[in-house]
Amino acid sequence: MVSFSPNLKVLALESFSKLKEINFGILPKLKILNLKKLLKLSSIASNNDENVNKGYFFSPSTIKNFHNLKQLHIIECGRMEDRREVYDLPNGLVPLMISLAIYD
Repeated sequence: MVSFSPNLKVLALESFSKLKEINFGILPKLKILNLKKLLKLSSIASNNDENVNKGYFFSPSTIKNFHNLKQLHIIECGRMEDRREVYDLPNGLVPLMISLAIYD
């Protein structure tokens, strides 16, 4: 398991062929999150995420821990079956978001 510093501002993960799940913990200073070519990734969670086992890829419970997030790019993450959950984030949940890109 990998731990991330709570002071982390930019995180990019690319081409981890066996990575299935990421648990970020709480990253209150994270501004940029780029995930690319994580073909087996099935979920992204944070500490105490009650939705991690309910089929969410990236739940509102997780993203609320990234309240300073400005850019979220999820590219070629193969197990993202229902992208709607990312698009349907409640207004104001990520108030600083200026860039959202999700595609295969």
